[in-house]
Formats: sequence, structure tokens, C-alpha cells
Amino acid sequence: MNTTAEKIKAEDKLVVAFEKQRAQLSGNATLQTIRQKAITAFLDKGIPTRKNEEYKYSSPEKLFKADYSILTAALNTPLKPDSIKQFEIAGISENRIVLLNGFYSKQLSSVEKLPKGVIVTDLANAFQNHTDIIEKHFAKYADVNADPFIALNTSFVTDGLFIHVPDKVVVEQPLHIINIISVN
Repeated sequence: MNTTAEKIKAEDKLVVAFEKQRAQLSGNATLQTIRQKAITAFLDKGIPTRKNEEYKYSSPEKLFKADYSILTAALNTPLKPDSIKQFEIAGISENRIVLLNGFYSKQLSSVEKLPKGVIVTDLANAFQNHTDIIEKHFAKYADVNADPFIALNTSFVTDGLFIHVPDKVVVEQPLHIINIISVN
């Protein structure tokens, strides 16, 4: 069982990691403000324990005993588009979106046949080039004040997938999203 001192130490380590990596985290001023609000919410809530109703059957504080590093950039990968064929689903490979450790891979994705106006890109690009669209939705549905893990995830968000389908546009074929996790 964690003592209060250990709990504070784990929270402090996360805040130190946040402060150290803040400059490396991509995003415009709006995203930086969202991150700051999220880390503040995390500190207010703290790491949940079994005393929290939502976590009474688990021990999430054990997750924070190990040291972690935060991935702030996509890993270089030797994967080629042919390497992805093993993950394809027959008949829906034409709209293939590939994520490598949570980072959108334009090189491995195949979205050229999507209807005009549909945007598939990474979050960093969306914040830079589609600010009006993403700021309407990002961090609006998962409340950082509702749960410490939502707050922690939001504060360290580095990248991800952004898909926008404009009103009255129909995407006939499914979007097949492949998320490849690699430790190398």
C-alpha cells in the first residue's frame, strides 16, 4: 500500500516530467492552455486509490511505481506499405489509416480516395492548419475535471489522429484504422 509520501512523490514526478517536456510537446497556444488546465486538474484530483468509488476494485496507484518516459515524437520505423497488408481486411483496404505508437503515419496510410473535403491528418497538423475545426471539439467531451486519468492523458497529449467529415459529405467505404504498437 502506498503511503501519502509515495503518492505525492509519484504525482510530483509526473508534474516534473510535464514541465521538462512542455517545450517538446507540439501544439498552438490553445493546446498549451488545455494542457496546463489538465495538469492542474490532475494535481487537484491526485492519483486515484481504492478510496475513490470508480477505482474501488482496482489499484491504479500501483501503475505509478515504475519509471516511465513520455513519447513526444514518432519513432522511426522500417515498415513499408507492403508490411501493412497482413492487417488489411478484405474489401476495405482502400481507406487505410495507420497509427504507429499513436502517431499518424501518412506514408503507411491510404486515404487518397476519400471524398473531397474529408480531412485525415495528425493532431499537430490539425492544430496548425484546421484550428477552427479542432478547437470546437478537442478536450470538449472528456472533462479533465471528471477523472485524473483524463486529465493526465490530456496534459501529455503529443499527437494522434484527426478525422473531419464535413456536413453532407458521405464516406461510402469504411475507414480501417490500424494501430501498431512497437517498443523498438
